[in-house]
Amino acid sequence: MLKDNLKQIREANGLTKRELCEKTGISERAYLTYEYGEREPKISVIEKLADFYGVTTDYILGRDNVLSPFEEIISRINENTKTMDVIEMYGQLPENVQQAIINFMSSLLEKRETKEKPVKQRHVERLGDIEDELEQERQAKAKDGTSCA
Repeated sequence: MLKDNLKQIREANGLTKRELCEKTGISERAYLTYEYGEREPKISVIEKLADFYGVTTDYILGRDNVLSPFEEIISRINENTKTMDVIEMYGQLPENVQQAIINFMSSLLEKRETKEKPVKQRHVERLGDIEDELEQERQAKAKDGTSCA
């Protein structure tokens, strides 16, 4: 039900009714009527709330259980305090430093991708060599009349 969704998402974001109204520009009197189920909000209000919370209008309306496309990622990040600390530190850096970090990470990923292919190939080749050696050993034992079993 819409009124329950409004309350749930507001509380999940740690907001009082008054704080929400101050941040969104929705009158407190009107919002109370929505959250208490006395009135249905206009679509423009639902859109404003969805934009504010970073969710879909379907989520606000209770038609979609997924909070946002990134819900799982955000949940994992929130579970790891070190990751959160790094993200907060990154957010405090000047934009040019942030861009330098992104460039550095991108170059690391590119290097990793180019290194992974040859390493995987070497593993496959080595596995093939081992299989060849085992087959040669089996054939030699078969000629001697001994079995591998």
